[in-house]
This record gives sequence, structure tokens and C-alpha cells, in this order.
Amino acid sequence: MEGIVVRALVLLIALALALVLQEIALRLRAKEGTSWWVSNGRDVANALALALLWSAIRIGAGASWPLALLLAGSITLFLTALARALLDHPASRWKVVAVVGVVMVAPLIGAPERVVRLGDAFLAWLYPT
Repeated sequence: MEGIVVRALVLLIALALALVLQEIALRLRAKEGTSWWVSNGRDVANALALALLWSAIRIGAGASWPLALLLAGSITLFLTALARALLDHPASRWKVVAVVGVVMVAPLIGAPERVVRLGDAFLAWLYPT
């Protein structure tokens, strides 16, 4: 039971911080027309969000670095696209994105061994040795 609590904390804290960074990136995007450096700032915020999730999935769920990168990248891209799709709904945007993010990381909290096994099989299929 202790392991699942630690895993949940690691993954959910990383997800929360990634969402904060995504909000920063979207705010920078809104100001992009006025400042030349904003695009780079947005890229840095997105890269930090990816790195947080990548590390949390590696440490929290025990995934290999390549699998953790695949999962973190997929989560980051999907949540970014969802947040951008909901730009016209600022009041509920982050609630929806947060719920979807929790649903996406839930398997890594509840059944990490199965996710890692299936993910590794997928990577082996994609990149046979």
C-alpha cells in the first residue's frame, strides 16, 4: 500500500507541475505577437513539463527511459492539444485537462507493471532488434 501512495504522489505532483507549465506556455502563446523571446519561453515550459512527466514515469512507475519518454510525450502532447482546443472555455479548461491527465496517469498508478509490460512489448514491436 505504501508503494502505491508514493507512486501516486510522484506522478500526480509531476502532472500538476506539468499543467502549471502548460498554463505558462499558453499565456506566453497569447503574448507571442508582442515579444520575440516568447516562443522560446513557451518551448522551455513545454520541455520542462515533458521532463517532469518523463522522470516521474521512470521513477514512479519503473518504466524504461524510452518507454517513459513515449508515455510522457504522448501525455504532454495530448494535454497541450486539449488545453488549446478549450481556449474559448477558460473557466473550465484546466479542470477538464486535469481530469483527463489524471485518467491518463491512473494506469501508471494502479497497474504500473502491466503498463510497463505492454509498453515494452509495443516498443519491441516498433523497434525490433
